[in-house]
Amino acid sequence: MSVGKTEPNSNFSTRACPVCGSRRPQLIYDQGRGKKFDTKVCMGCGFVYVPDISRQDGDYRTHEKDDFEPETIDRVLKAETRAREMAERRFANIKANAPDLIAAKGRLHDIGASLGFFMKCWSEVGFDVTGCEPDGYYARISQKHFGFEMAPCLYEERPVEEAAYDVITMCHVLEHVPDPRRILQRIRTELKPDGKLYIEIPQIDRPYSGNLDRFFWAEHLNYFSLRTLDGLLRSEGYRISKSGGLGYFLWVVAEKAPREQISGALPLDCPDEIRQRTMVSILHHQAREIKDLKARILALEKHLTKPAPVAGR
Repeated sequence: MSVGKTEPNSNFSTRACPVCGSRRPQLIYDQGRGKKFDTKVCMGCGFVYVPDISRQDGDYRTHEKDDFEPETIDRVLKAETRAREMAERRFANIKANAPDLIAAKGRLHDIGASLGFFMKCWSEVGFDVTGCEPDGYYARISQKHFGFEMAPCLYEERPVEEAAYDVITMCHVLEHVPDPRRILQRIRTELKPDGKLYIEIPQIDRPYSGNLDRFFWAEHLNYFSLRTLDGLLRSEGYRISKSGGLGYFLWVVAEKAPREQISGALPLDCPDEIRQRTMVSILHHQAREIKDLKARILALEKHLTKPAPVAGR
């Protein structure tokens, strides 16, 4: 594992920084979840991202099946207990910390809606909900089970509806997309003038208890902090009205606003601090693993030194 290695900027086939457009990345980590790939920090604005997306192996159409028997649908829905519980927890957090988002009512579109659990929460409080989900099988299950209008495609593939939505939600999507700026531009077109955008993403400031081998993942191309996300949103004509944490995740509510340019406010995050925090996370996680290993060795030694039982007793 390499940390802090300066990377030459000779390969322009890779992405420029999606936030500031700079091509001065520096390597901070080179693996994740058993795969090798380079995650870098932009030396212009401090945004953490994967420049080379040619090897991206995320497959969001992996459940293309035709089995829609009631018992099969019920089995699929029950198997996704964690997704349902997370959707309910997310909605409870919104009710507690951003109730004005729910008070908006009207039309809502959920991007990357999976089986529709989050849509169900909004529908139950009076929203007219639609969604899109690139996993065609999940999209059709949502249609058949909940009766929701669900486009079985990526958000960018569906027809644009100008000024159509009061709320657009995007949970754990922005970290996957090669061009987050483009998707935000499209959302701005589809939101009504007073529409609101809800985003939830993993945050670089809280990398899963410092376990970077789990936090960095080949399917995740972008790693935002509140500062870098705010900078990107401002540059595309949004203003963050509320934000907070949900476990390890960052959530924000953003509204349309007069366009403010990101230039003049860089860096959004200090690249050197990002690299230092990465190293600290690695060391803390290694210390926890060593402590756990020592405890296991001690337990094994105690077991091995126990006196053997005497025969006949």
